[in-house]
Amino acid sequence: MKKGFSHINNSKPYGFTLAELLIALLILGVIATFTIPKVLQSQQNSQYKSAAKEVAGLYAEAFQQYKQQNAITASFSSADLIPFLNYVALDTSSTISINTCGGGSLSCGAFPQCLKMHSGGTLHVNSGTQFGSTNATNTVSANFDPDGSGPADGIQFYIYPNGRLRTRNTVEPNSANSAFGDIDPITSCDPSWFSWN
Repeated sequence: MKKGFSHINNSKPYGFTLAELLIALLILGVIATFTIPKVLQSQQNSQYKSAAKEVAGLYAEAFQQYKQQNAITASFSSADLIPFLNYVALDTSSTISINTCGGGSLSCGAFPQCLKMHSGGTLHVNSGTQFGSTNATNTVSANFDPDGSGPADGIQFYIYPNGRLRTRNTVEPNSANSAFGDIDPITSCDPSWFSWN
């Protein structure tokens, strides 16, 4: 070989063939088909959980503000907290999804009322559910639908006269209120997207 010249081997092709590219794209497509829906669902669940925790905090804080200005009586209901809640609009015409153990939906109206929250969800405050007594195990409840009216199961929040806040999975044994009587924990009641941690 002469100095200054390099030998180029033209017998070996460079790059990928069309068939190899198509196979690679097919493999990527199959992987995407199985992973993208799970990633999107996980992201949606995180948003729902975050919205529910925000509303839980607002609900508990509103109760504390109410207690500072009013005596807690057996006739107290979640609707008494409306003036103390930070919400976008009052909704009297929608329907929201409710939790998995109750199934179905709840209507919004003049009684009970729904509050459109800043997160986009809807808080259903039921003035028909009263403490019934101010015993340590008495509750009032509110339902929260994180997407406002869509397919997501909502979650039930229960608050006690001392300000403790629970979900249906975590209510104290022998809890009660005026509308439903005894309310015991149901471990399958909270939606799968919610946890306290």
